[in-house]
Amino acid sequence: MSTAPAPAPLLDSRILGRAHYAARALLDRELARTGHAFLHSIVLGALAAEGPEAERDAVVAYAVRTVKVSPADARRALADLVDGGHARVAGGEPARVALTAEGDALRARLAAFSARTAPQVYGDVPAEDLAVAARVLLRVTERAEALLARADGRA
Repeated sequence: MSTAPAPAPLLDSRILGRAHYAARALLDRELARTGHAFLHSIVLGALAAEGPEAERDAVVAYAVRTVKVSPADARRALADLVDGGHARVAGGEPARVALTAEGDALRARLAAFSARTAPQVYGDVPAEDLAVAARVLLRVTERAEALLARADGRA
């Protein structure tokens, strides 16, 4: 007797969330070894992406937009990095911040960790499947962010 394979599940918030939290748990373990939290990694990435110096408000806005935290939480994460010597206030008006050598080393460590683990997570998934998943997830993100904007009265 032959049984038909179970139909593939449809993408929903539960599946999306499980994938996110499983991958995030890998990063959180590495961050714990450094004494940092997830939001610190987001702020480090924003600082690195902005170049040698970034406007403080732009870094905060990036974190708010990217991981949907409050501006106060994003500012606190940035302050933690400054207090820990991983970022510095660069002065200027508007206020600017920059990575220190220690911050750049931490960012590089996290990037190297991601480079080692990504092939283990995504390695044998066909590129065509990853492309489809990326298109779908970008569309889901766009729609969810539009709903958030409407709920916040921004759209």
